[in-house]
Amino acid sequence: MLYLICYDITANKTRKIIHDTLLCYGEKINLSVFELSIKENKMQKLIKDFSALINPKTDTIKIYPLKSLHLAKTLGKELSSEYYI
Repeated sequence: MLYLICYDITANKTRKIIHDTLLCYGEKINLSVFELSIKENKMQKLIKDFSALINPKTDTIKIYPLKSLHLAKTLGKELSSEYYI
């Protein structure tokens, strides 16, 4: 499944952990926006792990499941396709 994930994390240490973890699973498309192509069970594990890391009063992580990458339009530099099946 393809996901778009964006976050707003206040603590530098937590933000770095989340950033580095997301880099392992997908591609950064902006400072705090990632595209991931992973299985649902792996996404559920990331959600559980991230929920334990963040401060729910100050931090936000948004996860948008995308039906198909083929529906997305890109203007400008294309990203690598190595993460897409």
